Amino acid sequence: MFYSLLPPAVITVMRILILALVYVATGWLSLLLAIPPGFVSGIFLPLGIALAAVLIWGNRLVIGLLIGSTLLNIGVSLNAGQELTAGVVQVAFFIACGSGLACLVGAWLIRRFVGFPNYLTDERDIFLLFVLGGPVTACISASLGTLVLFVHQLIHSKQFIFSWATWWVGDALGVLISLPLMCVFFAQPRYFWRNRRATVGFPVLFSSLTVVIIFIIASNNEQKKTEVQFKQEASLVSAAVQTSLLSIEQVLATLGGLFIASEEVTPQEFSAYVARI
Repeated sequence: MFYSLLPPAVITVMRILILALVYVATGWLSLLLAIPPGFVSGIFLPLGIALAAVLIWGNRLVIGLLIGSTLLNIGVSLNAGQELTAGVVQVAFFIACGSGLACLVGAWLIRRFVGFPNYLTDERDIFLLFVLGGPVTACISASLGTLVLFVHQLIHSKQFIFSWATWWVGDALGVLISLPLMCVFFAQPRYFWRNRRATVGFPVLFSSLTVVIIFIIASNNEQKKTEVQFKQEASLVSAAVQTSLLSIEQVLATLGGLFIASEEVTPQEFSAYVARI
């Protein structure tokens, strides 16, 4: 590869920047799979990509996660209608720090109890890789991220458990999907992992695309149901308002007739008239 001719420091910086861009891109893709109205993303791929990058190229790649996660969270806040303030940037950075810490801890656990690089030919190693990289790492990121939202009063105490569970499921599934794909295409030794593209890479990719399609269909169906329900309720409200306005118009018309038919309407006559209508 051409970058093998570059200094190691330049290669590391390039990888960090690429990881940041990939984190933002895959993060937006994952959020597009959210099912309204809860904005629940069933699969969040970036954490798994960052975890694999740290395992393959070293802990310094977590800087790319910090940059990408901060930019992604700022973008989500702006897209929700918030202004770019110091508080928005602070929340985004703290969430990124939580994801970065989870990634570093997950990578340490995998190196400690599984070993990496690893051919992953043993069932125990495969099981530990997925457990430590998926549910355990996601537990850390979900706990810290939800805590940041709660401390900054972005969620209420009643929403804490639901937000945590949603975060945990999304991160865990994202790791289980993206970690093996990253290993197949980038882990060393290349001659070994290259042979797993047909047996591991493409099946995981195919199943992931299937899940993505299911989420898109579910999201579109839910959106259509919401629109239909809104139109039905809006039509009922519109009909009620029109009926009320018509009734008021009829009352005003009769009052107008009273004043037209009489040269002078006394307060007593007016009170007696409106008491009947």
